[in-house]
Amino acid sequence: MGNQQGRVASCVRAETSKQSAKKSLRVAVVGAGAAGLVCCRELRDEGHEVTVFEQAHAVGGTWVLDKATRSLEDLGEHVHSSMYYSLRTNLPRELMSYCNFPFTPEHLGERSVDSRRYPSHEEVLVYLDSFADTFDLRPMIRLSTRIENMEQLQDSNEWSVTSRCNGESKVEKFDAVVICNGHYAKPHIPPVDGCDEFPGLQLHSHTYRDPQTLAGKTVVVFGVCGSGQDIVRDIATACETVYLSGRSPEFLKGSKTLGIKGNIVKRSGIKKLGKNGEVWFQNGEYLDKVDAIMYCTGYEHFLPFLSKSGLVSTEGNRVAPLYQHIFEPSVAPSLSFIGVPKYVVPFPLFEYQSKYVARILSGRRQLPSREEMDLELKKFFKALEEEGRHPSTTHNMWMEQFAYVDWMQAQCGQDVAVYPKWRSDMFEANIRVKKSHPETYRDAFDDESSLAEANKEFATFAKGSPIAANSV
Repeated sequence: MGNQQGRVASCVRAETSKQSAKKSLRVAVVGAGAAGLVCCRELRDEGHEVTVFEQAHAVGGTWVLDKATRSLEDLGEHVHSSMYYSLRTNLPRELMSYCNFPFTPEHLGERSVDSRRYPSHEEVLVYLDSFADTFDLRPMIRLSTRIENMEQLQDSNEWSVTSRCNGESKVEKFDAVVICNGHYAKPHIPPVDGCDEFPGLQLHSHTYRDPQTLAGKTVVVFGVCGSGQDIVRDIATACETVYLSGRSPEFLKGSKTLGIKGNIVKRSGIKKLGKNGEVWFQNGEYLDKVDAIMYCTGYEHFLPFLSKSGLVSTEGNRVAPLYQHIFEPSVAPSLSFIGVPKYVVPFPLFEYQSKYVARILSGRRQLPSREEMDLELKKFFKALEEEGRHPSTTHNMWMEQFAYVDWMQAQCGQDVAVYPKWRSDMFEANIRVKKSHPETYRDAFDDESSLAEANKEFATFAKGSPIAANSV
């Protein structure tokens, strides 16, 4: 979807502010994952006073492995990570990297633990830890600190932020808040007839960790997007047969089996669960005595600390209203979001969003008026409705992410580099090889040209001439 809101020329302009001193604001950032870390750097480099609140014990967000495996009844707010032991990235590391901090084994040096192009989750966490250290971000981050409430004060327009750490509550005031808490915290569990009577395990990919916990069991994995496709293959290493259930007509075409061993069997979407372990599928097929259902059905946006404000809705899994997927118009620019878009290359997109927000807050760049933002959002939502799109697809971007990043770069100004073309080329190659070689795409490459361009760019860092942080 990308730059959908920017299709009207009058609403994609950046109003260059008059020559004046930059404003330095007190900014609260929620989350110290990939979005929160780069947001922290960009805000600090723009001259703002930054405090980052992270509820976990370490930086890295969803990339910090929680080893516990829990049922649907015991998810709880304490489960923050969606990592499992064997997880590897589904994007090449060159593409994942922030723009001026290469995600290469050479750049990470002795800290690197996995040199593969599609590395393990441990390597991603090493990268994020290294990023935090290189740019000296840790002094601004409060770990094990949960945000309980955020509300704007009517008399001063400041934000009152209530946090809790070690059982003690604290209230502080900020000029602006930036939400970087991701969208992998609250699992989406679709309503399934008979789920309350089903005697077997019911799990969500959010708390899946190890296939051996399901060894020898009859398992149905429900959901055929990224996590479902990966997890079913992981489970298949420990089970004789695994069933992959999906509603997409495209998924049901072609071969009825998947996997290197051919022991993954396709089924249509789940229609009903039975009290004796039965599973009925939408096309009339049936399984007897299923031991476990693994829901790989995505996540819901979760903003409990903003619920009292009434500013933002997550109905239909759409975060709204957000101008350019970032700013809530009625209080803009004091409330913004980094990382809402889906089906994107996340880290560099977070980086460009953060540069844009930092410059808006400092006054170097200005937003359109509230009326203009509201009008553009109205047109955007109407276009989605006319296309028959469900609200949950509002933030889906795919290839349009690159026009969206180009738009943000233009808004930021000439001190922010243009997004290199090799990144969109590599993303397209990644989609292509995933489709043609779903079992082996992480180790079978089809992007020699874009890889050469990436390595050429990254070589400047190895030679000791990295691009300055505020010029990318």
